[in-house]
Amino acid sequence: MHTYEGRSAIGSENTGFEAFLQATTLSDACEVAYAMEQCLQEIYLKASRENAFEEISDLLEKLADLERGHMARIRKLCGSSAGDAGPAGSPADTGGRKVEGGFSEEQVSAAISDTAGDRTRLFEIAMMLEAQALDLYTRLARKSEDQQLQELYTTLAEDERKHLAMLEKRLELDEAGHDAT
Repeated sequence: MHTYEGRSAIGSENTGFEAFLQATTLSDACEVAYAMEQCLQEIYLKASRENAFEEISDLLEKLADLERGHMARIRKLCGSSAGDAGPAGSPADTGGRKVEGGFSEEQVSAAISDTAGDRTRLFEIAMMLEAQALDLYTRLARKSEDQQLQELYTTLAEDERKHLAMLEKRLELDEAGHDAT
């Protein structure tokens, strides 16, 4: 479990690992990572459409854009075929769709629904997901014996670190009364 400037990843040490157990090739790992990013993007967009608070809907759309950027980065790293395997999701034997970091679609959707217009709480959830993904990719890079997979996971971990720092800066601006979106 990692902490990052006061923020920490939560969940068990194995959260998210199960989704990557069958990913023994670069292509497989890219598909799983892409599906996780796509699932979270869909959650943010759905929550944005359903949210009664305009400023929260705007923030959710910005978070969906961040995930869109993650997906583009994976396509760049893995080739344009990443994400073409079908609808977003993890293999059926991993317990359904997962988001980056390995949490279930249901867990994240419920947490976002519970924010009830609280921008700070929404930022914290997004940061927790980024921290969990950073932790997951760092552990995957350490445990992988395949050089291509190590490089992919290390790059994705660094991307998550950058996104986490960006969200933390946006939260600070938001808390100071500046427009963080």
